[in-house]
Amino acid sequence: MIRFESVSVVLALLLLIGCSGSNSATENPIGTDLQTPGAINLSPSPANRVLWGYWNVSISEDRSTVDVLPDRSTALHLNTVRLLEVDPCTSCLTISNLQVLPDNILQVDLNLQHPYSGNLKLTGFDVRGIFISKGYYEFPLSERIAPIEGFVYKLLNPDGYTQLFNPTEYPETNPGPPALRYIPGKFAPGGNLTATLNPYVAYETDQPRRMFAPGVISTRTVQIHNITGPLEFGYAVDACWQKVDGIVIDPVEDFPPDANCLEAYQISVSVLGSFGGDIPYPVPVEVEVFDHQGLETIESVLLESPVIFTGVIALAFSTATGDDSWLFTGEIGDNLVDEEGRHPMLVRVTDTEDDQNLGDIDAWQIVSLVVGSGLNPKPVAIAWADPLSVAVGEVVHFYDDGSYDPGGGDIILYEWDLDYDKTFEMEGAETYHSFDTPGFYPVQFRVTDDADFTDTLDEPLVIEVQ
Repeated sequence: MIRFESVSVVLALLLLIGCSGSNSATENPIGTDLQTPGAINLSPSPANRVLWGYWNVSISEDRSTVDVLPDRSTALHLNTVRLLEVDPCTSCLTISNLQVLPDNILQVDLNLQHPYSGNLKLTGFDVRGIFISKGYYEFPLSERIAPIEGFVYKLLNPDGYTQLFNPTEYPETNPGPPALRYIPGKFAPGGNLTATLNPYVAYETDQPRRMFAPGVISTRTVQIHNITGPLEFGYAVDACWQKVDGIVIDPVEDFPPDANCLEAYQISVSVLGSFGGDIPYPVPVEVEVFDHQGLETIESVLLESPVIFTGVIALAFSTATGDDSWLFTGEIGDNLVDEEGRHPMLVRVTDTEDDQNLGDIDAWQIVSLVVGSGLNPKPVAIAWADPLSVAVGEVVHFYDDGSYDPGGGDIILYEWDLDYDKTFEMEGAETYHSFDTPGFYPVQFRVTDDADFTDTLDEPLVIEVQ
């Protein structure tokens, strides 16, 4: 008799790699029901060998035994939505604390729970929630369409952008495992999701190697610019993993480097000037790239802004800024714009290595370039708080999140209005504060540059205290 239970357990492990795990075979809810969503047809081929995804399933001639061996062992990118909403968990991806803020902004908590506990061999790395929508703005040289302009829902506080699992390039009708394609989630109303470059938020960013351990519940608070009309969006949960032989005791040490994503996991951009009017050229640009795999795997750092300058600008390596971060620098010296305002610039970091199943996976970021009239522009205040939802008395960490002076000056003062009374009582690029009673507490942040120009957040950070 074929031991389908054993086969199902191993195939479940494939689906669970990235941000889930299993304590034992009896916990696997896929079991032997081949009609269960996410289950696999195990009918053997004429050669009695089935290759499914990354595992070779060998069935003996007398059908008495089944051997399962990994076919590949390099890093994997997986869309884990089905694991978090169907099998093995029906409620490991949830939303909560929906708030309607001024200026048509929706704020919501995205809660992600590891659907299993106790199996450190299934620790995930670089887990990201991708917000997928329509796209109208095209970067023609990169051939990417992004949801940054036009009548679309926009994620206002992304950590970066990715091409992964957009329905255009990874349609749900693709053959092969669901984990390698777009999966319509139960919260997604769908629609014409045309963007091929979508924003994401990263989970467990304060953990070593951004590992997502079994049993962990992690929350990210996102803000979405709301539009009138029908909802049209989708989402994916991207996770990375690598097979490890033997027992895992310390995931940080026991997993190899390519258990993390192969591409850069963070891109920070500083544009040290603005454009238009009498403002002189060139304008310096600095891009800090964070990559788990090392400097040698960063192939290029490229800039594209079809409104600001022609062609693609390649930045040059400058210096190391940390154990896994490096600075690339260059100049923007070609002005095409005559319209004041902010215009998008795409930053693309290409990698020397490919995902074994999905091919080229680059890292992306989008920032705004300021076009002024020749006057010294004011600085740009950017801040965040962690967490945004706390219990009474729990400490919240408030911090500057990349404020800059587009005129090339320096930020000399950071201030916090913790009780939203228009008095900035705390100074410093970061501060900590707790709240004594339940409620919603807006917090404002202000920066001042060396020309005494100031800027505050367009919308305050809103802390929910329960």
